[in-house]
Amino acid sequence: MHAPYRRVNLSASGWRLEGVAIPSTFTGRLRGLRLRHVRAVLLHAGSAHTFGMRLPIRMVPVGADGRAHRSSLVPPRSVRRFPGAAWILEMPAPFVPPPRGARIVVMPSS
Repeated sequence: MHAPYRRVNLSASGWRLEGVAIPSTFTGRLRGLRLRHVRAVLLHAGSAHTFGMRLPIRMVPVGADGRAHRSSLVPPRSVRRFPGAAWILEMPAPFVPPPRGARIVVMPSS
């Protein structure tokens, strides 16, 4: 059976986030931050939802060039569309987002 996600680390201009999941299955994408043992999720998408979430989450759209756009705090039971985004980084609201305009680098998780 196929693993529901692969784990990576992200970094950008002094910012770092470890244990980020990139879902590889439909179920993994649908569950997002509700996947077990996942701190943050990087989705290949231009929109995302928070249905099934109990608390607000932070979403950071990332362009095809890897640059972070302005982060948004998204309440439960919402849908957000980010025109121009190739990826969306989802993380718990208290996490510090990458600096706006910083190029995010994906590194293998050790």
